[in-house]
Amino acid sequence: MLALALLAVVGAGVAGARAATVRGGVLAGLLSRGGTLTVQATVAEEPQRVRYGGRWVVLSVRRVQAGMEVWRTRERAGAILPESAGEVAVGDRLRISAGVERSERTDPLGGQPATVLRRPRILSRSATRSRLLRASESVRAAARARALDSLPPERAGLLLGIALGDTSLEPASVDRAFTTAGLTHLTAVSGQNLAVVLAAGLGIAVAFRVGRPALAVLGILLIVLFALLTRWEPSVLRASAMAILALLGVATGRGPGGRRALCLAVTVLLLSNPSLLWSVGFQLSVAATAGVLWLGPIATRALPPRLPRVVRSAVGISLGAQAGATPVLALVFGSVSVAGLAANLVAVPIATVPMLLGVVAATASALPPLGAVALLACRLADPFLAALIAIAERASGLPAASVALSGPVRLLPGIAVLAGVVLARRSVSRVAGSVLPEEATPMR
Repeated sequence: MLALALLAVVGAGVAGARAATVRGGVLAGLLSRGGTLTVQATVAEEPQRVRYGGRWVVLSVRRVQAGMEVWRTRERAGAILPESAGEVAVGDRLRISAGVERSERTDPLGGQPATVLRRPRILSRSATRSRLLRASESVRAAARARALDSLPPERAGLLLGIALGDTSLEPASVDRAFTTAGLTHLTAVSGQNLAVVLAAGLGIAVAFRVGRPALAVLGILLIVLFALLTRWEPSVLRASAMAILALLGVATGRGPGGRRALCLAVTVLLLSNPSLLWSVGFQLSVAATAGVLWLGPIATRALPPRLPRVVRSAVGISLGAQAGATPVLALVFGSVSVAGLAANLVAVPIATVPMLLGVVAATASALPPLGAVALLACRLADPFLAALIAIAERASGLPAASVALSGPVRLLPGIAVLAGVVLARRSVSRVAGSVLPEEATPMR
């Protein structure tokens, strides 16, 4: 209890300091002045294409100039750069002339920028000085080129989304179908992607009889490289923290279980960056993982025993993940995918193959001698990608595939999940109660 109380106090202090920083930012203080500012900043997150053209870019601002006044600062600002501004990448250093206005989608902890640069004009730019960022960007660019050369456009965009979380090439029609079918998480890099990469990499190492400490070091290296390649998405950060804890347990022989690892990972991440609390990706990742760890076993035991154990386990895990994520989706987006459960049961196992092949293709694309390997990986992934698109289109075309919710009705999925858990636990208890007397009968 003392440790929990201490963590709560530390967390409140960190969150309070972060909120004060957001409120007291230089740009926020210049909102009432009007006029044009000159801002020096670094691209902090992967640019996202917006519906009406241009790209939404989150900037880490370090210097602001208004007339003859200059301020040094450390805050975030958003901007929509027009297509004419050219390509920008994470880590690029920009000097921008723009106005400033308050953001409509900010949050108290600055997860979304508190200010937006209005009508930005790039005065100068320079590439990142980080060799790792330059390397990761070259891998992503090579992967885009290889995918477009090897696959139809819609499958090329899906492969990049599944493998790297890069949805820049994904057609709007595919995005709508996946959203309606409840399969959007497949194109948002998550713990499943990391698990596939670790399973492949560590599996090869185990085949060569690598020892436990070396396995842990190799695993952590893979995690860091994967997080860098996928732009440290909140869901990847959660999965990475849990995986590192598990690998440390492998090295020492004393690691936390899945539930404890999730709690520790969430605690550490929120203490280091409280704004993750407002990230929808982080919320969904934590909720789905909690559903798998806490609700998955209950769902598995509640399924008919006549089903094969592998089938019950797979269905139970999917039910647990859906039960954890659905209430969050309903509250945040105001919709529930009715077809999502069936679609996920079929699509998730299929998506595992292009997840791994996409990473192989991306890595090989950046190395010219391995061009044939990249081409082969794309071609092997093609039928799986076609199957995923067919599943999404079929599921999204079902009557009432997605149900819109509003107002207090958004709470109904959470209530339904709670009621389902209570009923499942009672069902499991009744089955256990009916079996125990027979097992307890003494042998005569």
